[in-house]
Amino acid sequence: MIPRRGDACVAPTHPRPSCGDRARSTGYTAHSSMVIGLISDTHAQLHPGVRRAFHGVDQVWHAGDVGSDAVLLELAEIAPVTAIHGNADPVDLQQRLPAHRVIGCGDLRGLLVHHAQDGKGWRPEVAALIEATRPHIVVFGHSHVQYLAEHAGVLFVNPGGAGRRRFQLRRSVALLSIAGGRAQARFVWLDSIAGRPSAAHQPQLDQQKRPTRRSTAI
Repeated sequence: MIPRRGDACVAPTHPRPSCGDRARSTGYTAHSSMVIGLISDTHAQLHPGVRRAFHGVDQVWHAGDVGSDAVLLELAEIAPVTAIHGNADPVDLQQRLPAHRVIGCGDLRGLLVHHAQDGKGWRPEVAALIEATRPHIVVFGHSHVQYLAEHAGVLFVNPGGAGRRRFQLRRSVALLSIAGGRAQARFVWLDSIAGRPSAAHQPQLDQQKRPTRRSTAI
């Protein structure tokens, strides 16, 4: 099943710790721990390393430019999927997936938005959205360029592109770990793990730990 606009997830095959849209109740508590696979810019082609990278994750968040229903269905075989559309998505996906989502995970809030930055920095409409929703974590895409930093207590993550190679950019996803009301993220370099038997939670990771707090500005 592919989500319609407003649906939180592609239906899971196994019960897992869950996050949900702000209006929905979830099974997550402030003392729970979970790992969320962050992915973006698949453009209808899922890198073969994604399944290894996301082995054992509880949720998958896709930050847009999904490209096809087939990508969402393949990701749903790994874990429940929450997705938004991007500017390059076909019209049918843009009609069924929202442009952004606010996702509640216990005391933390995540914001999924596709195009957050341009050549001048943060896009004004995104800054206004962050001011209005006050997330602790912002996950975005569009550029295919990895980004991991904290601004005013908000953790920003661009997991990079996970589909066809764009220029000479490295393809990647990210793992978001939430435990005890804190979040940290790390990249998994897909071309480094493709075809290897080792789990992606071990080698080939860039890691930053960031406490998450409410912020009113970026």
